[in-house]
Parts: sequence; C-alpha cells; structure tokens
Amino acid sequence: MRRTAFSSVLLLLTIGCNDGVGPPLSSLSFVTTDITLSSLGENYQLKLSAKTAQGEDFKNPKITWTSTDPGVATVSETGLITSVTNGSTEISVHSGTLTATTSVVVAQTPATIDLSAKKIRFENIGDTAQIFVVVQDALGSPLVNPTITWASDNPSVASVSGSGIVTAIDLGQSSIIVQAGTISIASAISVSHWDQLKPGYKMTCGIRTSDEVFCWGNNEYGQVGDGTSEQRNTPTPIDERLAWNSINSMVNHSCGILSNRSGACWGNNEYGQVGDGTSEQRNTPTPIDGGLLMKQINGGFQHTCLISVAGTIKCWGRSNFGQLGDGSTSDQSTPNDISLQLDWDNLTAGSYHTCATTTSGEAYCWGLNQFGQLGNGTTNNKSNPVPVSEGNIWTIITAGLYHTCGINQSGEAYCWGLNDEQQLGSGRGQSQWPYPDKVKTANFWVYISAGRSHSCGLNDLGKAFCWGSNEYGQLGDSSQTDRSQPVPVSGDHTWHHIEAGTYHTCGVTTDGSGYCWGNNEFSQLGVQAGLNQLIPKKLDIGKY
Repeated sequence: MRRTAFSSVLLLLTIGCNDGVGPPLSSLSFVTTDITLSSLGENYQLKLSAKTAQGEDFKNPKITWTSTDPGVATVSETGLITSVTNGSTEISVHSGTLTATTSVVVAQTPATIDLSAKKIRFENIGDTAQIFVVVQDALGSPLVNPTITWASDNPSVASVSGSGIVTAIDLGQSSIIVQAGTISIASAISVSHWDQLKPGYKMTCGIRTSDEVFCWGNNEYGQVGDGTSEQRNTPTPIDERLAWNSINSMVNHSCGILSNRSGACWGNNEYGQVGDGTSEQRNTPTPIDGGLLMKQINGGFQHTCLISVAGTIKCWGRSNFGQLGDGSTSDQSTPNDISLQLDWDNLTAGSYHTCATTTSGEAYCWGLNQFGQLGNGTTNNKSNPVPVSEGNIWTIITAGLYHTCGINQSGEAYCWGLNDEQQLGSGRGQSQWPYPDKVKTANFWVYISAGRSHSCGLNDLGKAFCWGSNEYGQLGDSSQTDRSQPVPVSGDHTWHHIEAGTYHTCGVTTDGSGYCWGNNEFSQLGVQAGLNQLIPKKLDIGKY
C-alpha cells in the first residue's frame, strides 16, 4: 500500500519583499540544505530564513520557487518538494533580487522485496525455475534496475544464478536468499520425491521425502484436510507448518503420524473416528486424544486403529461388528485398547474388520466376517482378535472392503474373504473363501495391497501386478476386463510402492515419480475430474 510521508518541518512564511512598510529584506537562506529523498512520491517541506538588516524576521514575503529539473523533483508555491524519479536537481526560491538554492537528490532505498515464488518444489534433479524480483521503496514505488544479490544456503541441494534461475541439485531443503541494500528475503526450496501414495474412497493422500503431505479429490467431509469442504483437483499441501512421518487415507477421513510420532486425523467424525473425543467433523489435522507416540496408523470406513511405539494396538470409532477388537460392539471416540495384548508389528483395516501381525509373524483379525475375511475358516463376526488359519509366518497383511491378503516369509501371496470379482487372485472361482488362498503366480512377492474389489502387489524385481475388478481401469493393464489372476500394470516402470484404493490405484516408482489410475470421478487421480485412466497417469504437484 502506498503512503505519503511529510517532513515534520513546516514552511515558515516569515519572508517577503519590501512592501513599503518597515525595513527591507536583507538576507534569504534555507534552514536545511542538501536534501536526499529515498522514495518516489516522497514529500519534503522546505524551511526558509529571511532577515532584515537589523536581524529581525521578515514577514509576508513575495516569493517564487523553481526546480532546475522538475522531472526529478517538483516544488510547489509553498515550498513542498515531491520526488519524481532518481536523479538530482536544484530548488531555488526568489524574492526580488535575493535567491536561495539547495540541492535535492532522489535516490530510492530498498524497503521491501517481493518474490514471484516464496516456495518452490522440485520433483526432478536438474529441473530449473525462475524467480522474479520486485524491489520497492518505502512508499511502494518499484526500484529501476536495483542491485540484487542471490545466494543459496545449501548449494548442494539447490543453486541459484545471478539472474535468479534456481536449479535442483539433490534431494533436500534449501533457501534462496535475495538481498537488495540492507533488505533480504528467502524463498524455500524443496527437492523431493513421492515416498508413498495412499488412495482412499474418492480421494488420495501422499507423503513426500520432504515430509510434506498432499491430499486431493472428494472433500465433502473435509477429508482432504485443507480447511475447506471444496473438491481439490490437484495435489494440495496439508498444513505446511507440519512435518509428517506417514499418511493414510481411508473412506471419508484421513490420518497421519507427525515427525514427533504424535498422530492427527481429519474428515468425517460421525462415530468418533477422528479420535479427539467428539463427533464433530474436522477439516484440518486434529490431534488424537491421549498424546500417544505411534508407529503406524490405519483405518476403515468409520473406525481407526494405531500401533504405538511400545507395540500396543488401540482402536476407536464405530464398532458395530466388533472392528475395534475390545470384545464389545460399543463405539469409542478416543483410542481404546484391544483385548489381546501382544507385541504388534503391522496393522491394517478394512471397511468393517481389522487385522494385525505380531513381531513373530502371527496374524490376527477381528470384526465383520460375513465373507470369511478374518481367515479363520468361519463366517462368524469376532469382537476379539482371532488367529488367521494355515499357520503361515506373515511379513505383511492388508485388508480391503470384504477381503484380506498377506505375504508369508517365503514370498508367497495369499488372499481370503469375498471373491465375487476375483479379488483373491487364486483363479478358484468361488464367490468367497474363509481360508488363506494362494495367489496364482510364481512371482516372489514383497508387497501387497487390498482395495475394495481388487488387489495389487509388487514382486522382488519391482514389477507391479493387479487383479480383480477392473470396471474403471483400476488394474492399470489398459483394459476394463476383470482379472482372476495377477496381470502386469502397463508401462516399463520399476515400482517402489503400490496401493489399491476403492476404485483407483496409485504407486510410486523407484525414481520417486507418482502415478495413479482408475476411477477419476472426483479428481482422485490428481487431474481434472471426469476422465478415467486405464494406465498409470503421472502426478504433477507443480513447482510453486
């Protein structure tokens, strides 16, 4: 905002030419000479001294004012100087034969610096971005050709040229410092990759190596976490003041663990699944009650569970099928211990059931079991953890809508539960199966993820496979044909991570690029809503 500054010195109208009364004017001079103005449009009120031969102040003079270069500074008939542009001029005052002159220099001094980018995010090493600078004086006028210096506080991460071109050198954080005169400002630089992507129901969240979390897609319940209920068509940063360790998007709520191992949730809270002791919707990350230190967090449709750093499991939210695992079907709005206390290692949650593995590789499940998704050979619901059958030593377990999958220590993948769309990948053909059923593939599996009605996994060569429902292209094989056995995801990618959501899938390649595919009704793929993708579509977070 422009402002006008006036000198506190007022013009003394104490001079004049001889009006026929009293002694004549003898001397005329400026009280202040050699004036410097540091802003364009700045005002300075001149003060004169006018004396008679007797040394008395002369009153009511007739005077005129002139500027030798009004293009630099003008002067009014009352002696008010106004700067126009950088340069120098002389201001004179005349009364009869008397003249007083002072020099005026206009030299803008930097007061503020505005940058075209206060934060830049790079996805690839070698990428560049141009920062434009506007330097202003105290009254908001831009400086013409100001002297600017550029520096990087971490040139091993990002360098900067003398013209403001920033180059990504390596992963990490840096600041580009811009200085003009005594004023400086910094632009925050992040060179990062995607670490994990977590597709939910109609939205997606992801965490980057910079510890930043982004979410996008449907935001009806505030599950994107940006403080609004507006749909987000592209990845949107979530509270940039926070550093995150992990993130998980569920159906209509999301949760994450911060770098200090505390947890926060946001979104739909009808059954207390946010864990803050209320049932109020939360549009921004809200601390989970109890101040717990967390190792892992996951959730289903309307419930959430965590593993603490001490290896205990606590759950909260809806428990209509016993999915909280405390032996009851009572809802909880704050974290509550499950009934079986073991040394827990890995946790997963389906829509209405929960599973976990111990540090020794035993697997337990609890909650809804209508389709055998607990894997204990029955279809009876359980409000307490029950062991998964077959005696495998599990390295990972993952729960979908009504089915569950896992990988044993031999790298074999198994699934169990509902199989109406061949999401078990066994090629068996039955609509459901209550025991772990081997996925029909010879691959050595290192990761697996169960979605609504499809599943995906990675083998030890970094190749991604999916199977099950493919109505929206969520298998990523360029078709919309359901698959009863794993099929390769299209593209010559080597994958670091893959996750199956409700009707879409996302993954991260070994070079840190993020991809999503499948249903895009609510922009959950990170692009404009409406166009489903049958093959992986690369995410773009934008530089600025």
